[in-house]
Amino acid sequence: MTALTLAVLAYKAKVDAHLTSSVLSLRKEWNAHPWTEDALTRISKFAVAGKTVRGSLVVYTYNLFRKETPDVVWDVASAMELFQSGLLIHDDIMDRDTIRRSMPTLHSQYEQFAASQKGSDVSHFGESQAINLADLCYFIGFRLLSSAGPAVTHMVTTELSVVALAQMQDVAGGHLTKTYEKNDVIDLYRHKTARYTFSMPMMAGAIMAGTDTRVQSSFERLGESLGLLFQIRDDELNATGDTDVTGKSAGSDATNHKQTLSSVLAASELEKFRRQLRIDAQSIIRTLPISDDHIRELTALLKFCEERTH
Repeated sequence: MTALTLAVLAYKAKVDAHLTSSVLSLRKEWNAHPWTEDALTRISKFAVAGKTVRGSLVVYTYNLFRKETPDVVWDVASAMELFQSGLLIHDDIMDRDTIRRSMPTLHSQYEQFAASQKGSDVSHFGESQAINLADLCYFIGFRLLSSAGPAVTHMVTTELSVVALAQMQDVAGGHLTKTYEKNDVIDLYRHKTARYTFSMPMMAGAIMAGTDTRVQSSFERLGESLGLLFQIRDDELNATGDTDVTGKSAGSDATNHKQTLSSVLAASELEKFRRQLRIDAQSIIRTLPISDDHIRELTALLKFCEERTH
C-alpha cells in the first residue's frame, strides 16, 4: 500500500485497540458462563486480524469534517468490524472454507478443538459453535452501535439486512439451476459487498460528522463504485491468488459454483465495466467538499481497491 492509501486506513491500530478493549471488557459481565473466555478471546483475535477497512473508513470520513474523534466514533468503527467478523464466520461455513485471515476458519478451529477432546460429530460441533460466535459478534456490535443514535442505527440495520438477503441469493446461485445475468450479479455484488464494505461505514462517518444529505449521498455512491471494484478484484484473488499472501482459501468460488462477473462477462466487457466504475468514482471524489490532499488519498484508495494483493 502507498503512503496515501495508508492515510485512509491509518486508523487500524486504534480501531483494533478500542474493539479489543470493548470485547474483553465483557468478561466481568459474562463471567458466570463457562464459554465466555473462549468466545471473547476468539472474537477479539479474529476481528483484528483483517485489514480493518470498514472501521478505518468510519473514522477517516468523520475526520474529513471534524478534527476531534469522540468515543462514539470508535464505538461505531469497532461495531463495523464486529459485523464483518460475524458475516465472515457465517460465509466461511457456507463456502466450506478452511483458511481465513491466515488462520483456520472459526468453524475449523472448533472442529479441531472437538477432535482434541475426542468429541462426537466434530464437524457439526465446529459449525454450531462458530455460528454462536458469529451471533455474539452481531450482538456486541449492535451494543456498540447503539451509542450513535437512531439515524446511524437505522441506516446500518437496513444495510446489513440487505447483506443477508444478498447472501441468500449468492447461496442460491451456487446450488440452483437458475443462471444469473450481468445485472443480477452486479446487484448481488452491490448489496453483498460494495455497500456494506464502503458505503455503510463512510455514510456512518458522514452522518455523525453532521454533513448534509448531499454529501452523504456522494459517499453512498462512491462507496458502491469502490466496493464493486473491490469485489471484482476479490474474484481474481480467489481464482488465482496465493493463500499465503491473501490469507484465505483459494478457489472456493469455483468449488461452490459461484456465478461471478468474470463467469458471465467476456474479459473485454468486464474491463469496460471496471473502467466505468473507475471514472464514476474519480468524478464523485472530485465533487466532495474536501481538501486536495484528501482527494489524493481517496484516489489512492480507489487504486488499492483495483490492485490489492490480499
